[in-house]
Order: sequence, then C-alpha cells, then structure tokens
Amino acid sequence: MLSRPHGGAKIDLSSVKLTYLRSPNVDLTERIQAGLSEKGIDLKAAEVPPGEHQIRVSVQDSDGRISNAVFELNVAK
Repeated sequence: MLSRPHGGAKIDLSSVKLTYLRSPNVDLTERIQAGLSEKGIDLKAAEVPPGEHQIRVSVQDSDGRISNAVFELNVAK
C-alpha cells in the first residue's frame, strides 16, 4: 500500500518511484506503472526470483510532502 495523504491531499501518482536496493540499484518504476493506482500497486503477473529483496518506495502528495519506505520482500523457492 502507498503512504496515505493527510488533510485532503492526494497521492501524486507521477511521483511514485520504486527502487530495488542492490549494487547497483535498479529503478523498477516503469515496470510497475501498469499496476499503479490511488489504492496502491497491484501487479498480477509479477515475477520475482527466490530470495530476499529490499525495495524502496518514494511518493509525494499534492501538498508536496514526500514519504519514503523500505520493505523487504521474501520470496520462497
């Protein structure tokens, strides 16, 4: 789920950026565009290799507030 805006602001979907944290980092933003909406990111046919993957999500609301979160995605074999 994306960060929730405050005080009536709306998520600026054009500001959403997804980055796979590895060396070098991989920008996943273009790959998630089709599944991006105000409700979050929904990718029905995503393929991810087994293992632990750290992902950073950056988003801005219509009032200019920026939020970042890092989460770990664990994919079983």
